[in-house]
Amino acid sequence: MKLKLLTVSILLLSNGISARPVSSGDVLGRDMVIPLPGVGRIGHLALATGDNIFHPTDLTIEMEPNFNESIMWGTVKGFKSKSRYWGSRSGLITNASFMYLALHNAKLQSFWCPEYTATTYWNIGEGWFDAVQKPHPTKCGKFRCDTFVGYVMGVGGAPQVMNNKIQLPYNAFMTFPVDNGSLIADKPINDTPIDDIDKEVKFLAATVADLNKMSLEEFSLFAGFDPANTPPNIIEKQWSLIADNGLKDGLKWILIDLRSMSKVEDTPVKLITSYDKTTSAFVKTRLTAGIMSFYQNNWDEIQSNQNHESIKRFFAKALLQEKPEKEISAYIVRGFVDLHNESEVDNNLSLIDKHLSKVDKKPLIGLQFELIRKSPELQKKFLPESIAVLRKANDAELDSKFFYYLNNGVEIVKDEGIRKIVRNFILDKNVSYAAKTFSGDKTISEFHAKGARKDMDELMAKLK
Repeated sequence: MKLKLLTVSILLLSNGISARPVSSGDVLGRDMVIPLPGVGRIGHLALATGDNIFHPTDLTIEMEPNFNESIMWGTVKGFKSKSRYWGSRSGLITNASFMYLALHNAKLQSFWCPEYTATTYWNIGEGWFDAVQKPHPTKCGKFRCDTFVGYVMGVGGAPQVMNNKIQLPYNAFMTFPVDNGSLIADKPINDTPIDDIDKEVKFLAATVADLNKMSLEEFSLFAGFDPANTPPNIIEKQWSLIADNGLKDGLKWILIDLRSMSKVEDTPVKLITSYDKTTSAFVKTRLTAGIMSFYQNNWDEIQSNQNHESIKRFFAKALLQEKPEKEISAYIVRGFVDLHNESEVDNNLSLIDKHLSKVDKKPLIGLQFELIRKSPELQKKFLPESIAVLRKANDAELDSKFFYYLNNGVEIVKDEGIRKIVRNFILDKNVSYAAKTFSGDKTISEFHAKGARKDMDELMAKLK
């Protein structure tokens, strides 16, 4: 260990760099291997965060390729330990108030069922109570690690991360001007993009064998046409590749995400057709997530065309699956609840419960709240069930999500018996927080407990 530390110190000194502690607002980089066969190596970024802006911190927030709830909280030490560490950089935002706004928005995105995408295009998550036009479903965010960092910095007034000619995690990392002790080269990768016309010609001519040789990074750049302005012949080729059994599943994931972010009216039908034809569980899961993304992003438009009924039938059929994959159940429940009325949901509670039993705790809390807000009767079932999950988990991050949801939607809870259950839960949580009896990492838990306390205090005043 001493030899390793000495080697790092000599390397930093030889570059004329004096490493400083990672501070809130820094970007951190490292290597990351996507856990899918044959998709290659891709870099990975995280943001150092915490309330003490520009001061040393051990807390991080990042987008990871987990399906359902992809924004993950961690520690600097944990981030460094997973693969070759690049170092940290900063300097895009120098005003503490603007940086606080940026990092606060990163936290808010973690509440809205964030989805990981391997493309360079993204969707901003939006809570149902934030929607301009109601009723409106929760809109799940969709980011890659570098586009998440770019979005967050843009909120704070620094959009430069998204202005790279070639959008890659490494190039986004190098956009930050201040080097706090990097252990890698400082030149951007492939900073000369392919001409648009040339790109179209090459994509149309590429065979499946050619594409399967590409890493995830290479394919994302090669096939990454803007979903809002993709030429019809490119769209046709993308659909044919999604249907091609020879193309690697990880590469299909990129194409599915690109098509589901479009506004082309026949997109849901083609996603559903692709779902029916594929035998890959992974591809079925990504297609289900794509159908969900499409209706969330085009909610008002689908009300006036037949897509609403087509998508509704898809999720009703999906709910009937006897042995659903674990990753797909959260999408099925969200889609069914969003598109069906209170009576239809109530008549299918046994099927909904079967799917919810497969869902991890983080997405489960959000899904239960979608049911809580559906009707007063469903509140009587799902609000106590949520509290039971939270009591067992003793996880401040989950508490923070639950109290944020309820504090912002408390007007829907009118039953005095339910309000009393919530008040008693808040009192119990205040006791456990005072004793700091959290499960999980102390740094992460104390950060979330601080946010939960704020919402708990406001909620208690509203429930009196």
